[in-house]
Amino acid sequence: MTIHKTILATALLIVLAVCSLVLGAASVSLADLFRGDEHAYSIYVVSRVPRLLAIILAGAGLSVAGLIMQQIVQNRFASPSTTGTIDCALLGYVVGLIFLGGASQWVHLGAIFFFRRCRYVDIRTLLAKAAI
Repeated sequence: MTIHKTILATALLIVLAVCSLVLGAASVSLADLFRGDEHAYSIYVVSRVPRLLAIILAGAGLSVAGLIMQQIVQNRFASPSTTGTIDCALLGYVVGLIFLGGASQWVHLGAIFFFRRCRYVDIRTLLAKAAI
């Protein structure tokens, strides 16, 4: 039964990958690419293939991260929302926006990662105090 799911998932990934290569802001088809059109080639090499690779790598990374989290807590139903990771990252984002408004995006990202590590922070209380 699992071999059928694997084949189906692989076929679905291939179909969606081809759709991702064909769809975009610029109207370019695969036929233009095979004819040797330089504009089509540059769009595929500069925009669509890197986008596809980023999507595939991000999905694989998120699935591995979810598997690691489930194995660490020994709970197959563990998710970022049930373990409190999302709330702490959201707190870091809000603090970054309020207090570090003019800073670069890297500083905001650092605040998110810092507060993500603080799992025992009551976010609602902190946000209520910030609103006052």
